[in-house]
Amino acid sequence: MALSSLKRFQLSELRFAWLVMVCVIITALLPSLVRAEEAHPPGPAFGERLTYSIRWGVMPAGAAVMNFLPYDGPGAYTIQAHVESIGMVAMMHPVDDHLKTIGYRQGGRLFSTMFKKDQRERNRITRYRFERNRKQVVRRVDKKKPLTISNIPYEISDPFSTFYTLRSHPEFKEGETITIPYLDGEKTYKAIIKVGKEERLYTPMGYRDVFAVYPTLESSDKFKEHGKLVIWLSKDERRLPVKVEAHVSIGTLAADLVEYEDGLGGKGKIVAQE
Repeated sequence: MALSSLKRFQLSELRFAWLVMVCVIITALLPSLVRAEEAHPPGPAFGERLTYSIRWGVMPAGAAVMNFLPYDGPGAYTIQAHVESIGMVAMMHPVDDHLKTIGYRQGGRLFSTMFKKDQRERNRITRYRFERNRKQVVRRVDKKKPLTISNIPYEISDPFSTFYTLRSHPEFKEGETITIPYLDGEKTYKAIIKVGKEERLYTPMGYRDVFAVYPTLESSDKFKEHGKLVIWLSKDERRLPVKVEAHVSIGTLAADLVEYEDGLGGKGKIVAQE
């Protein structure tokens, strides 16, 4: 597709596509890398780091890094991420987003107490700050007066914690539907995730069995009109998102796992397939 078509792509759509890429770029640990005497619940372990390459079709479009770290207190966590555009895409639509979440685990759910996003795109800086105890989101664009959105449902969580909760699901079954409350900027939705068929993909750990899952947002037309989102999660206790594709009006935006550190000494980097 011609590069000029990017100019016709609505800013809100592209921002959402980037956000989803970030949301699903969550650190993970393969069971084969965990010592037998160390027991971990399904989902991520502290000290993990994943690196993704983002592309538009076959064109390099960006890079993203995610860290999952312990915070202050038992079960508390912080997630830190950075996403930026590169190459021709950076020239036409520069992106430099920094995101941070602080929260706690409760059973199989991860609840964020604070979520902060500094979104630098083109010549505009948008800052979001979500605080659970105040049930509010504060949004500020450049140096304009902040906008406060109140009465945010208490059970809602940011995109990171939502997808960590997905990965912590006890067992995936083909045809199953999982519903999780979701906060996108200052808007709230229900993330509805349908579990698809088992497949096999190449990853930094070699070929792995994966499930394809198909998220949609209830009461949102973002992907109903412009395409669909597919996430491939490893078929193991870590539910590692090894690949993400957003099929939109300008083509396909994809995030591919290229490197990982598991926090327990294991690490890997993608190598060319033979």
